[in-house]
Amino acid sequence: MPVCRVIIASALVQLSRSKHQETQRLALQTVELLALENSTYILTERSLLNSLLGIPDTSSDVKIWLLAAKILMYFAEDSEGCRGLVHAQGMVDAFVQFGSSGDATLQVVLSKIVLSMMEAKEHRSTLANIGFQDVLSTLRTQTSDQEAWRNIDQATLLFNSPVGQAMSRFQSARSLNSDTGESAPPQHPHRVKFATPD
Repeated sequence: MPVCRVIIASALVQLSRSKHQETQRLALQTVELLALENSTYILTERSLLNSLLGIPDTSSDVKIWLLAAKILMYFAEDSEGCRGLVHAQGMVDAFVQFGSSGDATLQVVLSKIVLSMMEAKEHRSTLANIGFQDVLSTLRTQTSDQEAWRNIDQATLLFNSPVGQAMSRFQSARSLNSDTGESAPPQHPHRVKFATPD
């Protein structure tokens, strides 16, 4: 990767934390352009992920939230980036805020991120354990966009799939056995059911 691109990406990450909204917006737009050229430029910036997830707490500008979500999409579509996103502190809270924004475009982008994360089946049990269902429920109740609905429908099916639920139950049972020394009773998967849109 060209050294100049690394320096530029690092500088933009710093600028993206600016409390000046116009500076923050321009920095994020430039980060997005770098990602379009080569997503590696941003995926290697470890601090960027936390900065993006912290934006709902530092800015009330939904346009800036949308820019952050578009960049987060690159993380969700990359195997290592997705792993980092799943384990990032504050991810669920940030996504719930994005989903509650009332902005249809942002909700569509978020629904694509959610679906991409759910398609990586190795992360489903972790997502279940950190309350990711709150993100699904928020999007389900807050959006009226049909594309977002379709994405959330697919993500919900994956979330409730036998693979994801079995892994989550296995981890819970193993944790119970470790804490009490007793055998955990068999459990049946709890399928989250949502109403279909009118």
